[in-house]
Amino acid sequence: LCCFGGWGFGPQDDLHMLKVSDLRTVFEGEGTGDGQNLNFKEIHVPGPRAPDVAYGQSITPLFDEWGEDGPETFVDDEIAPAGTTLVIIAGGHRAGGYRYETRSWAILAIDTEDPNRPKAKWVLPAASCKGAEVSRPTARAWHQAAYVPARFCGEAHPRGCVVAFGGNVSAQATSSVDVLDLATWQWTPGACIAGREPQPRNCGAVGLVQLSATEARIVFGPGGA
Repeated sequence: LCCFGGWGFGPQDDLHMLKVSDLRTVFEGEGTGDGQNLNFKEIHVPGPRAPDVAYGQSITPLFDEWGEDGPETFVDDEIAPAGTTLVIIAGGHRAGGYRYETRSWAILAIDTEDPNRPKAKWVLPAASCKGAEVSRPTARAWHQAAYVPARFCGEAHPRGCVVAFGGNVSAQATSSVDVLDLATWQWTPGACIAGREPQPRNCGAVGLVQLSATEARIVFGPGGA
């Protein structure tokens, strides 16, 4: 279980992790239930490119609950070894008062092969490693973002994508969409989406609902405006 950033006497960028077995101990009645057994450990996160220190970001694990052979994590051997969980962190406010949205984004690689000694680092997308300029999403905060595995994307995104929706842009709720292609690691800000546009919203929930082996829907829940 990971806890990243947020607001604590200003924007934060710290990472704390908790073993699921410790969490089970509390809920199964073996712990006190007062939080004393929830031993979150702060994890040092090195790497070449951390995101802006902000709050109200989207945090999107590239994890497929309904993989063909069971739960699967997205793999890109050019930036992190197999078995690593990649997490996309994007956007957020850089100052109090819900001000100064940022276009910053980064990839967090989490290694829990040894659950007693979890590790994490910031990694660069392959395009950046090869010298290409990496695009950025719209500056937004309190948005919703979902990982869409490749089998639901067709030829448009052969390795899948991340869809970011809504949130605050220039201090106003929006219904705009940005898409991160996971084959090229390039963003398409203001992506054109067919159909009736939903109302602007922020701070809502999001979920990917599988309808069949090759079809799914992203459900954006209600939020503020």
